[in-house]
Amino acid sequence: MKTALCVLVAVVFLVPVAWAGQNPGCGIFLDFDASAEDWWDAEASATTISPDSTEVFTVYVGLASGQPQGESFSNLRVMGVAFDIDVQSEGLLFMDVAGVLPGWLIIGDPWSGMVAGGPCAEAPVVYVAQLTFLYLGAPATIVLTEHPEYGRTVWDCSDPYNPGEDEWCIIGHAGVWQEPPSGESGCYPSTPVEPSSWGRLKALYRNDD
Repeated sequence: MKTALCVLVAVVFLVPVAWAGQNPGCGIFLDFDASAEDWWDAEASATTISPDSTEVFTVYVGLASGQPQGESFSNLRVMGVAFDIDVQSEGLLFMDVAGVLPGWLIIGDPWSGMVAGGPCAEAPVVYVAQLTFLYLGAPATIVLTEHPEYGRTVWDCSDPYNPGEDEWCIIGHAGVWQEPPSGESGCYPSTPVEPSSWGRLKALYRNDD
């Protein structure tokens, strides 16, 4: 807990000069099962949910590496990210936000913007936050937006007190009883790579559900 708090304080208040980081071509997305393992999974992940009235459900915020490495993608090296969400309906009641990874904390909320951060996380996909909602009975969309102060910043693991910075693009939003808006045009891996045969099979299976 102390380590995570120090990292967040350093990222938010002490970073003096921004310089290019270790996570170029990073994408951000929402899903409901936190199961994506690479960019292609993030694109094919479940983006809609159909809860019962007064049901509580969780939305996960993930980052995906867009840097190809063979048939897959290189690891992200992340210790913090800034983002926000916009709930475009009165059909949801926001209840809580928390970190997903051990030692990760969240500063802020959907009204002021959120910064998630903690010990260095290394993987092709890193889930950084989970948001809990109560469904009140009306369709809704949950849309990723920029943090009002820190924009789309992703902080890397190069130096806890002066990390490199990159920016995310939006792979996908989330919908409740309706399809969400599409991700941003042009948000795709830095160098196009074809999904591996296993990745294509997983995408087909998800799309058939």
